[in-house]
Amino acid sequence: MKVKKAAWYDAASVGVIEHMVVVGVMEHIVVMGVMKTIVVMGVMKYIVVMGVMKTIVVMGVMKTIVVMGVMKTIVVMGVMEPIVVMGVMEHIVVMGVMKTIVVMGVMKSIVVIGVMKTIVVMGVMKTIVVMGVMKNKVVMGVMKTIVVMGVMEPIVVMGVMKNIVVMGVMKNIVVMGVMKTLVVMGVMKNIVVMGVMKSIVVMGVIKSIVVMGVMKNKVVMGVMKPIAVMREMQPIVVM
Repeated sequence: MKVKKAAWYDAASVGVIEHMVVVGVMEHIVVMGVMKTIVVMGVMKYIVVMGVMKTIVVMGVMKTIVVMGVMKTIVVMGVMEPIVVMGVMEHIVVMGVMKTIVVMGVMKSIVVIGVMKTIVVMGVMKTIVVMGVMKNKVVMGVMKTIVVMGVMEPIVVMGVMKNIVVMGVMKNIVVMGVMKTLVVMGVMKNIVVMGVMKSIVVMGVIKSIVVMGVMKNKVVMGVMKPIAVMREMQPIVVM
């Protein structure tokens, strides 16, 4: 794996192949979901997975997988054959590049592909339309038989491909990645997923997969063919 500096920010580039990678960045938090029988890691405030702290890079390396979450003034790039998941945070730009798709999320004083401030999210793909509306920060990615909607104060970034739904919601964030029989969820404080705000209820249904997240008591349930996970936590619930 190569780590090189990006032009406008000190950053790390990540190459991801096969199956999937979900990277969510929350208030100084990194949530990583990795492949197959899935390894999920949730971290709270100033905490990073893999023993690294603060403005750092979290890397999970597996022959075919590399997951990186970078905090503050950083750029996170994910490149993968079937899908790229992105999370955006204060002064952070996350870019996902896929064979026929490009999804970008921007926030606050961030520049993405030469677009600043009152930012617009631009996505380019054969049968895909990506729209970015600043003020209310609504980003919609529609592809084939899938519609993904995210609404939140800071911003929502989504990439959708085939039977996959990936959602990244800024600050008090929620990151959801669903691929084939995998479900990865990160829920935190006033979150938004699937267009539902505050005192939230997050529901995602894809083929034989059902994902439910209920805020207040922070109960997140992931039910998938091979896995069923339930956890309760006060400050955050991950996978």
